[in-house]
Amino acid sequence: MIAPMITKILLPQLPRGLLRRPRLVEFLHASVDYKLILLSAAAGYGKTTLLTEFAHDTDLPVCWYALAPSDNDPRVFIEHFIASIAHRFPDFGEQSRTVLRNTTQFNEEGIYPLVTAIVNEIYQAIPEYFIVVLDDYHLVEISSAVNDFLNALLAHTPENCHLIIASRTVPGGLSLVRLTARQQMIGLGTQELRFTGDEIQALVKQNYDIDLPAAIAKELAQHSDGWITGIILTAQAGWEQLLAGVVETTGTSGRVYDYLTSEVFARQPPEVQEFLVASSILNELSPSLCDALLDIHNSEEMLDLLVERNLFIVRLESRERWYRYHHLFQEFLQARLRRSGENRLTELHRRAGRLLEEQQAWEEAIAHYT
Repeated sequence: MIAPMITKILLPQLPRGLLRRPRLVEFLHASVDYKLILLSAAAGYGKTTLLTEFAHDTDLPVCWYALAPSDNDPRVFIEHFIASIAHRFPDFGEQSRTVLRNTTQFNEEGIYPLVTAIVNEIYQAIPEYFIVVLDDYHLVEISSAVNDFLNALLAHTPENCHLIIASRTVPGGLSLVRLTARQQMIGLGTQELRFTGDEIQALVKQNYDIDLPAAIAKELAQHSDGWITGIILTAQAGWEQLLAGVVETTGTSGRVYDYLTSEVFARQPPEVQEFLVASSILNELSPSLCDALLDIHNSEEMLDLLVERNLFIVRLESRERWYRYHHLFQEFLQARLRRSGENRLTELHRRAGRLLEEQQAWEEAIAHYT
């Protein structure tokens, strides 16, 4: 059996320049009795930083596991899961590792004895409440064996063991509906993780000693949808832009553009990339409007997928089944659309204008014609 990688199971240090977020840390403190806490939001919303802050703030023992693509292998995942607990509780792990060494199949027949061994050993070796953090779960969510293992563990884990999962997506392979129905799960999403104007003001003052006017901080929060990574990356290029109330993402050499390209866009399948770019010409999206604009028949499924993957899309509260992209992400996508050629851009504007005109959305239609 290969030894676990120690850096995956070490609790991260508090980052320099951390802005403490007491409203969210207090939420986590108040929620630790749930079997599962899920943090689900797009890249760059501060999930890992928040969990690091909480882990250093709580009096409960925290076992940390930072996932990587190689952890899709269920043996690798379970090795590190056991190791993360054993790192904090040295008396734990011997029985569980023995069963893992003897496991050859990671189907239901093989996973059940493993979960039984882990649950029994937790009960015997760990008398106190503790937390296991699984960071970046989206990197392993395609593994049915990993999902099956966690589902079985969550169904049988002792009351003193609690999991926190951070993911860029809502993990479709986990039994979240069952856990929610039994009031065993709670979560934080993009809405809660967004930085507010007050938090942006505090961050700028703390890290840059700049007194940002409240009006500009509010404008930044609205324009960026509270996406703190976008704000910080832009700030690194010069605070003059922010103080002027401008967040520039459309330059194809900008830090925000590079981040969205490598961390978000490039990780999507080609059909998702095509849908994102072409539909970004619309300020508000619905399945029927996207179908007509793009001459396709699967926009409803595509929009559901974008929501599930937290791809910087927001459901409009006032209109059922209508969405919009986060402002910075839409600017990024439109920059890619412009790079695809003037003819394509003109044709999409023409089609969007005609469709909106048919819906009597006159102002929006005119914007596409001008």
